[in-house]
Amino acid sequence: QTNSIVDIDQAHIHMRIAAQPRDGDANKEVIKYVARVLTIPKTCIQLVHGQRSRSKTVELLTEKHTIDD
Repeated sequence: QTNSIVDIDQAHIHMRIAAQPRDGDANKEVIKYVARVLTIPKTCIQLVHGQRSRSKTVELLTEKHTIDD
């Protein structure tokens, strides 16, 4: 079984994660998969809700960037 995005709606991205929900393995895999899909470092992703639930909320942490004229 592999990780995959199964649906995207206005408020959610529904994913299927291959890791078992044991010892935080699925949570780590969610972060790893989101990082790979978005091509951002895993350190920029934080699991903020759902550590013990099938439904999870992640936050993307970014730095402020300025554009010089």
